[in-house]
Parts: sequence; structure tokens; C-alpha cells
Amino acid sequence: MDVTTAEHLIYYMKHNLRLSRYDSKFLENIEQIAHNGHNITSNQVTLFQKIIGTYAKQFASKGMYIDELAKLPWETAIVPSNAEYVDTFITIDNNSIKCKAPYNRGFIQTVSKSDGHNFVWDNTSKAYIATFGTRNLKFVITATKKHFNNIHHCPVTTDLLNSIYEYEDIKYWAPTLLNNNGKLFLAALTLPLAEAISHIELNLQPRTLAELVSYGITIDESVKAMLTSELELFAAQFNPIVELGKVVDIVPWLQELGCECVYFSGASNLLASKVLLRKQLNIANISCYDVNDIEQMPDASTFNFPIVIRFRTVIDAAYEPYRVTKIIKLVDSRPVTIR
Repeated sequence: MDVTTAEHLIYYMKHNLRLSRYDSKFLENIEQIAHNGHNITSNQVTLFQKIIGTYAKQFASKGMYIDELAKLPWETAIVPSNAEYVDTFITIDNNSIKCKAPYNRGFIQTVSKSDGHNFVWDNTSKAYIATFGTRNLKFVITATKKHFNNIHHCPVTTDLLNSIYEYEDIKYWAPTLLNNNGKLFLAALTLPLAEAISHIELNLQPRTLAELVSYGITIDESVKAMLTSELELFAAQFNPIVELGKVVDIVPWLQELGCECVYFSGASNLLASKVLLRKQLNIANISCYDVNDIEQMPDASTFNFPIVIRFRTVIDAAYEPYRVTKIIKLVDSRPVTIR
């Protein structure tokens, strides 16, 4: 086909290029707008030109070049973008937080891949919405500052931000184990947590580090710099990453930490690794269960130092026990040999 207008180019890209899901959806929206006789905004034109540049190699392989394609005229009328559609707005109302923002692939990926928030897309209001809470508010403010320039806060949000400005220089917000000239101490400790760990003597023993981590305490880099063994570094993390080929090596570590139970979480295509690991855990008298076997899976609170081992593929997070002391992620970094 002859590509002589931007509308022609959109059609060509949809049917001849390998597009990402986000770009494909954006082009479909623009095509629908043009088809219905509506105006295209200047901001949409700018984004379209950026998307063209993303696929420079694919265009070049077909004898088409982005410098020329970006200059193609539009048959659809172009109007200046309204701030309502190009700026970002964060609003707190009726015990919910609403974030209305222009299309930004990086922001969408941040929302979809981040844990610790419950923002969901509401198609009616064309915005992300979450229940009101400090964690959700902190997430959306941090994420929007990363991806957008013009951000508008409602009066409630503005008041909340103003109330914490005096604390913006505080370094530690979460409970953290620190080293200061060889002495260990805990920063940002709350009274309930202090009471819960009052029986723990601060030291660098693996069991101590593992127990502190199980209470949600972060081990600062100043402390990790003092650790000399792989076991100590393993104990100092709540979410350690272990190579699949070396997973059996952690069994003695689990014994030393006093682990009595391991829960397997993940798809069964790594069955051989599971069988080998299960055998070594049984030899070490450590019970093991698959989290999707709900009827057979006992309550984690009945064991000392229960952990979850997540295999690299599909995770059964919805079935994992809640109160565990570590969640270990297995990865396989071995290079693939192509013959």
C-alpha cells in the first residue's frame, strides 16, 4: 500500500510490524478516534512520533525511514492538548486515591510490576484507583514523580505532603539494623516491634540475623559489609535469590537456622529439581509440602522457621502460607548452548 498520510502509516504499522501490546493499543485508539471524525491532540501526535522511532530497525528492513515517516501529514484535525489530558492528577476522595495520568508505557509497567499497592485500572473514569492508605499514597506519588513532570495534587493530598516535609531528611523509615563503629543498633524501631524482639541479643550470628529479618527488619549495607560467609549473607535477607543448580547447598544452612518446614511454590516443569531437593530435605529431617496441595499443607505457625521456596516459573503466591520467615527465589543463570 502507498503510505502517504499518518493514518496510512498507523494502518501499515498495525498489519506489518511486530508491535508491543501497549503500542498496539495506542495505535488502535488513535485509529478509532480518526475513524469517528474526532480531533487528534498535539500530545498524541508527539507520542505517535516517539513510537515511530521505537521501530526504526523494522522500518529500515522494509526500506522505510523514520525521519520521513514522522513528517507525514494528518488528514485528521490536530488540536492543542488540554492540560486536563496531558497533566497528572492525584485525588483523595471517599476513602480512595485516584490517579489520572496521560499514557506512559513506563508508568504502566511500574504499576503492573510493583508490589505493595492495590491500584487497579478503572475503565469508566480512565484512571488508576486504590483504597486510601499511606503505602498506596507513597507509591503513587513516587511513581508519578518518576514518569511525569506536571503533577497536580488535590487539597487533601497537598495537606498530607505538607505535614511530612519536616521529616524529609530522615534516612531510615523502616526498622533497620545498622553498624556504627562496630556497634550494632536498630533504627526506626516501633514500640510493638521493640517488645516483640526484646529477647533477641544483637549480634552477627546467622540465627540472629535470620530472626531479625523474619520480623521485617532490614539489614543495612553497613552490617552486610561485616559479614564473611555465604550463610550469614543468606540469613540477612528475607528474599534471597539462589541458583537452581546450587539449591541443595542451602539445606545445611536451613538446618543451622533451625528450619523445620519448607513450602514449594511454582510450576511442576522443574520436577527433577524438586525431587532432588525434597530428598535432601527429608534426609535433613525438614518437612516439605507443595503450596497448591491445600488439603495436605499444614499451618506454618506449627513449625520453627518455616520458609517458602519459589521456583522460577509460575508462582502459586495465592496459596502460600502467610507467616513464613523467608521466601527464597530460585533462578537459573546458566548459559544456554545452541547447537
